[in-house]
Amino acid sequence: MTQINGPTTLYKYRRFDELDLRLITHSEIWFSCAKPFNDPFDTSLSYNYDDHDGKMGGEWTRWADKQINSHLSPQEREKIRLERLSLLKNPKYLEKMRNEVIEYNYNKFGICPLARRPDNLLLWAHYSEKHTGFCVGISTSKLDEWMNEQTKENVQLDRLKVKYRKQAPNYNFFEVTMRNDIKHIASLISTKFKDWSYEEEWRLVLWERVDEAKSIGYDAITIMLKLESYF
Repeated sequence: MTQINGPTTLYKYRRFDELDLRLITHSEIWFSCAKPFNDPFDTSLSYNYDDHDGKMGGEWTRWADKQINSHLSPQEREKIRLERLSLLKNPKYLEKMRNEVIEYNYNKFGICPLARRPDNLLLWAHYSEKHTGFCVGISTSKLDEWMNEQTKENVQLDRLKVKYRKQAPNYNFFEVTMRNDIKHIASLISTKFKDWSYEEEWRLVLWERVDEAKSIGYDAITIMLKLESYF
């Protein structure tokens, strides 16, 4: 689990409906698939496929051959590898592959967004039913304790601070796949465009699971607020 310094309390803006109220009644937070998020580019994990028809593409087909076709004869493996290499030169196939990778990654993690401040009017408007909902404070120290306990049960969680940039991180699909590099995924899902910087977001990431609730314990809930608490 990644633990980093940050605010002592993080906040969740919610509506008064049955699902959201479970944060109060059952101390539950929800880890959602990122696909329906407001930002259409959020966590789409779009890679570049540079050199797909050159050295990089050739190395990747040899790597894929070892991973997938080791049970076949050398002749069969080479035939399939050359067919795959030929497909990489087809723009339609490359686009199909890109979309499949994005969809696959959507199902690799669930996200629970949190905010640094409880008095952000735009967040009250966007996530608390046009200012009519509520905001709950969550202790980050208690949250980290809970996350450590989850790790003992083989549940992998991270707490990440969102970075706001003019451009999204740029990773070559073939390179990171051959390195079996998953660290770049944390970078991709914790980076958003600068337009969203007003949210001052932190993210809890639940790996290998999506659309799942987790109870963080009532002692992690520090306060419940309505907008009238500030204005």
